[in-house]
Amino acid sequence: MSDELDPSQKPKEMMLVASLHFEVPVNPSAPTTSSGSGGTLNLDEVDTDSPVIQEVITLREGDSFRIGRARNNDLVLQNNAVSRFHSMFSASNSGLVLSDLTSLNGTFYNGRKISTPVNLSTGDEVKVGNIKISIDMHLGGVDEDSGAHMQTQSTAMKAVLVTVLVTDIAKFTTMSQQLPPKEMAEMLDSWFGEVTNVIQREGGEIDKYIGDCVMALWRSTPETLSQNAAASIRVSNEILALTDKMSAESWQFKDKFAWKCRVALNTGEALSGNIGGKGSRDFTVLGDTVNVAFRLEGVGAVKGWPLTISASTAEPVMSEFPFESMGPVIVEGRSDTVEVYTLKDE
Repeated sequence: MSDELDPSQKPKEMMLVASLHFEVPVNPSAPTTSSGSGGTLNLDEVDTDSPVIQEVITLREGDSFRIGRARNNDLVLQNNAVSRFHSMFSASNSGLVLSDLTSLNGTFYNGRKISTPVNLSTGDEVKVGNIKISIDMHLGGVDEDSGAHMQTQSTAMKAVLVTVLVTDIAKFTTMSQQLPPKEMAEMLDSWFGEVTNVIQREGGEIDKYIGDCVMALWRSTPETLSQNAAASIRVSNEILALTDKMSAESWQFKDKFAWKCRVALNTGEALSGNIGGKGSRDFTVLGDTVNVAFRLEGVGAVKGWPLTISASTAEPVMSEFPFESMGPVIVEGRSDTVEVYTLKDE
């Protein structure tokens, strides 16, 4: 975008503001409620001649805005093409991030279906079903009346060395379409709990949950890099094992769908900012290292690899684990390939 904003240089009394400009075709015969903080919109049976509602939602640092069919979203879209929890915008002092919440029909960023979180800029266009959302980023004054200035506490973004772990459930969307929602939610909640315990026991941090996905990280120095890389690999093995155990012992639909997961690891430099919004931390690490971790998980899904480890994670601990080279792989958005490994079966 023009006049690129540098969040670390903004005046203290200013904050980054994201304006989401919605264009929503609606069914004029169906009840519709909408307001500046979201609402419910009926998108059933709309066509090219349907009227369009135009609305602006403003997000300040620490705010998030979730879109989906379930009633506890910030914007509820009554349309079968929209998933229960479809996509989410999250604002921090580093910008605005768009995440797809493992929706069935996808979230589109500038015409491209996304599989990992993306950073948004002024002029970007997002599509969720029939909705078009245009993005505008600018600096705004702190609104004393709204209390927005109290919603976030942040530090300047800085470069850190991290090992990123991404794990999610295989065929989760297919299972969600065919199995009872209550049992799916209960199993996913139990799995989240087990995975969280394993990660934290080995010194990792849970960064975020996205749909059926967990992202965790280990912050390192050059001196602790090999120690944390080894911890992340041990955790990955344990996650795969506990998931198989849960499938065998606790999953009542295992004869139709096994409860399986994939794990991907990547190590490198990322931008970190301790973003606190509404009492919780949000989007603490951003950058290519994180994006590659998500994309390696996608490569694993295509190749059928339960565990995909980048060379940057494997090389510091090459003598400690029985690695098997899987060769170079192409990841979306990069001109070069990434060398990857997995662990040999013992």
